[in-house]
Amino acid sequence: MIPLIPKSTATKENRTRESLGLAADFRRCPSPDERDGLGRYFANALNHDRLDAKEELRLGRAIAAGRRGDEIVGEKAKSAFQRLTSCNLRLVCHVTKEFSVDRAVREELIAAGNLGLTIAALRYDASYGTRFSTFAYMHIRSKVFAALNQERRAVHLPRNIHESLSKLRSAREQLTQRLGRAPEQEELADELRWSPEKVVQFLCHEQHPASLDAPVGDDEGLTFGQTLADDSAETPVEAAGRSSDVERVRRALDALPPREASVLRMREGIGGPAMTLEQIGGKLGVTRERARQLEQRARRQLMELMS
Repeated sequence: MIPLIPKSTATKENRTRESLGLAADFRRCPSPDERDGLGRYFANALNHDRLDAKEELRLGRAIAAGRRGDEIVGEKAKSAFQRLTSCNLRLVCHVTKEFSVDRAVREELIAAGNLGLTIAALRYDASYGTRFSTFAYMHIRSKVFAALNQERRAVHLPRNIHESLSKLRSAREQLTQRLGRAPEQEELADELRWSPEKVVQFLCHEQHPASLDAPVGDDEGLTFGQTLADDSAETPVEAAGRSSDVERVRRALDALPPREASVLRMREGIGGPAMTLEQIGGKLGVTRERARQLEQRARRQLMELMS
């Protein structure tokens, strides 16, 4: 990460970057050859002037005239769409700067924000007279928030749960500063005006995955994964029964006509990778429909032999 621009030496262009929260990525104005992908994106965002309300509405009407479902047709509409999105790249930068993440994650958030900006430009209705930046903000933030949640958790949760978790963390931090200690569940419930049961539920959602290789207790040879009993694991008796069923299927396949047995083996991946009906038909020199008929006939014969 390139250090911040010293305020005492900031130029007019640098002050513009600071107002956008981009100063953390530029200590100086690098040449185009020295910029990485993120640096070029920021530079591109700064090269486009902000649009006033009248210009946004004019561009929105031009886009609406060329909108055909989820596509933009016509040179005039495409040009308006390109200008509207390019001049609002600053808005994507403004939304993503709210999150303290490393550079790699910020690139993912910006990509998600660009998707939200594109969706907003496609759906913008200038007839309401609303500023596009106001309309696009929630689309951008929604996509950025979803990408951030996916990045932070191995198990993804719905967005409404993540928002409630954010309220819970904020309340806990405020109570910790106010009380000088970690708050109790009842105190969190009173602060958030939630029921104690709801607090417990969201505290469970807040738990993070634990490594199965993490040591447990003082025994260095015992890991967390070894303490988890698998109740659904196959017992020796069940394994023996399954082996018997496999043997019955093998004998029934051997009793089928060679062509039908070959179709089933190829379809189910017995003795090789599983194949599609088209692949089976190509290997046998028949159509896909004929391969499907052979498979159905083979399955009926197999069930009769095993019953």
